[in-house]
Amino acid sequence: MGEGRRIPFEKTKKAFIMKTTHCSTSRRFFLGAALFAGAGFVTQAAAQAQERSYLIDLKSKTLTELRSPDGGQAHATAMNDAGQVVGFSYTPAGDKSAFITGSDGAGVRKIDSLDGSSWANDINSAGQVTGGSGSGAFITGANGAGISILSYFYEAHAINDAGHVVSETSVPNSKYSVAVIAGPGIIGPDGPDGPGIREFGSLGGSSYARDINNTGQVVGYSSPAPDDSFPTGFITGPEGYGMKDIGFGRVAEGINNAGQVVGVTIGGTPFMTGPEGSGERIFDNPGPGEFWGWANEINDAGQAVGSFYTSGDYHAFVTGPEGKGTTDLNSLLELPSGMILREAVDINNAGQLIAIATVVPEPQSYVMLLTGLGLIGFMVRLRRVLI
Repeated sequence: MGEGRRIPFEKTKKAFIMKTTHCSTSRRFFLGAALFAGAGFVTQAAAQAQERSYLIDLKSKTLTELRSPDGGQAHATAMNDAGQVVGFSYTPAGDKSAFITGSDGAGVRKIDSLDGSSWANDINSAGQVTGGSGSGAFITGANGAGISILSYFYEAHAINDAGHVVSETSVPNSKYSVAVIAGPGIIGPDGPDGPGIREFGSLGGSSYARDINNTGQVVGYSSPAPDDSFPTGFITGPEGYGMKDIGFGRVAEGINNAGQVVGVTIGGTPFMTGPEGSGERIFDNPGPGEFWGWANEINDAGQAVGSFYTSGDYHAFVTGPEGKGTTDLNSLLELPSGMILREAVDINNAGQLIAIATVVPEPQSYVMLLTGLGLIGFMVRLRRVLI
């Protein structure tokens, strides 16, 4: 729960081509020609729409906007059970600055002492934050104070309460990458006196870690081909040992402390599993037609969040406990005119979640957003942050 981030997929009705490339710093999934048919509208649509991030309390049905500490637009990426939110603010020039909030999303502030652009990917219960920066991956002390640079990889994707982080690193003299776990007490190949980092291996080819729970179980995906085509989802045992296949054509995105996993299939369908990554099932369809989308995270009650495509648009969803009763988040709340909640990013055990919304200032720009915004979200939010 709240410890991971995200590589969202999208699917067009007639064509879906998935391919990944890896440059030791980022992943990209490229869609087929059917999706790109509308790409000409993207620039204009992006210029006219405003992205906003919100903390949403499901019990009180209230929204708290997360405002950037430096005047840019705020993009939330993760939260903990106290409602502390992390993410990054960004400017039209593309500069990013990592931020953290206080409890319940209050008091957004910049995480200092990071060179160049920075972005926060995850936060644990103590308020330790991890992410990436111009200096490399980083981890903070409690409540975002104090920075330690993890120079052996570019960014860290997730952190658990033990301070263990997961990412991936390049395999020397190859096109492959391998998932890694690092942090206090982690014993690597150099023994207990080494740097506290260990590679997982893979199910063949490259491997990428996406999330970690408090027992140290890690989820992600492995791919046998250098271009990262045709992923196989995985889950590990405690502290990243014992990688287990949870399905061909799967990307595992989030895991809770019971070992339930959520993610997306190569066909663009959100899924979840039972404990230990077993027993996959597809969520209930919250809208008319086919159910396409992706699941981002899951809390300990089994409530999952993500995004789905319905009636020509992308909407955020939330499920009930154990993944039952998928609901369009927009139908639960009274929203300002022109606002659509397009993606639910994370959910905690207190019934709070964070979501990304767009506000469309003019009716005509909405038409362009239907074509272009899904592509923007797909390309911009690959597991929460691409550089």
